[in-house]
Amino acid sequence: ALASGSFAGFVTDFAFYAVFSAIISTALARIMFAASGMMLAATALGRIDQVMEAPVQEVPVNPKKPRDNRVEFQDVSFTYEGGENPALSHVSFTAEPGQTVALVGPSGGGKTTAASLIPRFWDAASGVVKVGGVDVTQIHPHVLMDQVAFVFQDTRLFKESLLENIRAARPDASREEVLSAAHAAQCDDILEKLPHGLD
Repeated sequence: ALASGSFAGFVTDFAFYAVFSAIISTALARIMFAASGMMLAATALGRIDQVMEAPVQEVPVNPKKPRDNRVEFQDVSFTYEGGENPALSHVSFTAEPGQTVALVGPSGGGKTTAASLIPRFWDAASGVVKVGGVDVTQIHPHVLMDQVAFVFQDTRLFKESLLENIRAARPDASREEVLSAAHAAQCDDILEKLPHGLD
């Protein structure tokens, strides 16, 4: 009778722990997924807060228009917020309209930083960045952005035709203008390989 009672107790305990452990593992998995989601949400909200707290770029009271596309750096220095060493230190150079200028150097050498100061993604800590003979801080941001175009390393395409992707910056551009832009960007061979070309 004792052995029978012990066996019955064992079966009861085994059944209980088998069910209980399955419930616990499921609950723990859900807690882990919830915690992971909360961490991702907190990170995303932190980035949103950084954007919302960023200072508004000041628009000059009496904006000036650049004469041409000449880019000039005059003794420019810049250090990122929280950085110990300057990303740029007393940099001076001139890029004349029509010239092809390459900034060459090691990773972290300040090439992207220099390019980012032209459209005022940041403002120089000291020195002057000029476009068309005018300090970029004295050009209306909309006018300045019309003077600058970017080709980033990380490309993103909309789920549209190449025609519409190229048109994204100027939706009113004609097909001929889009083809001209593609030709200027040396994309003719790419268009030839696609069965529908620009479409």
